Amino acid sequence: MENNKKLKRWVKLLIVIISIVFIVLIIGIICFVILLEPVNKNKKEILFKVDNGSSKITIVNNLKKENLIKSKYATYLYLYLNKNIVLMDGTYKLSNSMSTRDIIYNISTGKNEENKGVTLTFVEGKSLTTYARSIANAFSYNYDDIINKLNNKNYLNSLINKYSFLDDKILNDDIYYPLEGYLYPDTYTFKKNATVEEIIDVMLNNFDKHLKEFDYTKSNYNIHELVTLASIVELEGNDNKSRKEIAGVFYNRLNNNMNLGSDITTYYGAQKKLSESLTVAEFNEVNAYNTRASSKLGLPIGPVCNVSSSSLDAVINPNINDYLYFYAGKDGKIYYAKTYSEHLKIINSLKNKEGN
Repeated sequence: MENNKKLKRWVKLLIVIISIVFIVLIIGIICFVILLEPVNKNKKEILFKVDNGSSKITIVNNLKKENLIKSKYATYLYLYLNKNIVLMDGTYKLSNSMSTRDIIYNISTGKNEENKGVTLTFVEGKSLTTYARSIANAFSYNYDDIINKLNNKNYLNSLINKYSFLDDKILNDDIYYPLEGYLYPDTYTFKKNATVEEIIDVMLNNFDKHLKEFDYTKSNYNIHELVTLASIVELEGNDNKSRKEIAGVFYNRLNNNMNLGSDITTYYGAQKKLSESLTVAEFNEVNAYNTRASSKLGLPIGPVCNVSSSSLDAVINPNINDYLYFYAGKDGKIYYAKTYSEHLKIINSLKNKEGN
């Protein structure tokens, strides 16, 4: 009987101890969870820097000093329980309204200010100067410094050595902007601290990737000439079909030793926007770009805008036709003609319909 009583006392005591431990454990877990919650609801952002080589203890202590966490001891425990977490150096935007877990997540995934991306969209058919302004505005670089960089012969030579599609033709002194035509239009996300050189490399790599989609070796024209013609077709056409047809027209004119007669090249030669008016003198001006000048045969010295895959496809795989002229009507359609007299009839007919 006495042994049974002792056993019952021990069982009761054990139950009490287990209950106390369980209660303490529950309280501890609750406290632990509470201590990992945000310090307050203040969403004001604080720039918090993690130096390279900083220990977890140092980082946690600094978080506490900045009042970004409620308890450094709870944070130590959290990191101890998650030993696989690696805290990365960098500058982070944090706030008192973030939980300790969110703060640690940000620091462990490297979501710092240095690695944040800048997304830019470059539209096809736009000039290098337009792209340069977009870069300057997004990264706070000086526009003139960007242009000077892109015209620097040493830099251009380094690119020629790096990219097989670039050659000495872009170094011709008559070319306004050597990389015009080669900066592929697309939407990019760059590192926040990306240099101009890194940005240009990304765009040139993208151009290279898209160029390789086509068998340009079957053409009688070199890459620079193809990109030059593609840049004109880019702005003269309004879709894939019209660009292929227009490319066929231009090849016919080249084969017949005629000038291309493209207003697009006149605008570029005069460095005017397409929305501006051209003077008679500008139409007739003899320069390396203006194919409206009667003495300017063949292609311009270089591209007049940055080109899409559609235009590259058009000049590499043009529609074979026997047209020598085309006219873009205000109705959005493009009209083709085999002779100049037929071309004039189309223009006069359309102008009469349009009330001009």
